[in-house]
Amino acid sequence: MKAINVVAVAATCVLLAGCEATRGGSGQTTTGEPVVAEIWQDASLRQGFTITSVNGWQCIGTLTNEQRNNVSASVVQVPLKCSNGVTGTSLVSIDRLKSEADINFRLSNGIVGNAEIG
Repeated sequence: MKAINVVAVAATCVLLAGCEATRGGSGQTTTGEPVVAEIWQDASLRQGFTITSVNGWQCIGTLTNEQRNNVSASVVQVPLKCSNGVTGTSLVSIDRLKSEADINFRLSNGIVGNAEIG
């Protein structure tokens, strides 16, 4: 499954009039709190990621059209909106050929962490 290429999945989705795809990983905050992360693409070809804590909060980052379509940029900054009203920012390193991502995040409540996907 590691060899799946997000670009190939996206191309297949376009040919099939849209589909959903996900890929997961894990990480932790700087205080050791475990998190799981998932990159996703929905049926309308929006792409983003979700970070979920074992303590119940969940944050979502959605790529802009420019970020989604730019195959040359390997690092993008993506704002986060969380289920508990917290906001944040993330720096996402993307390897589209390997369908891998490294997400570094900082939330407005002081939580900082990292998650690796792929």
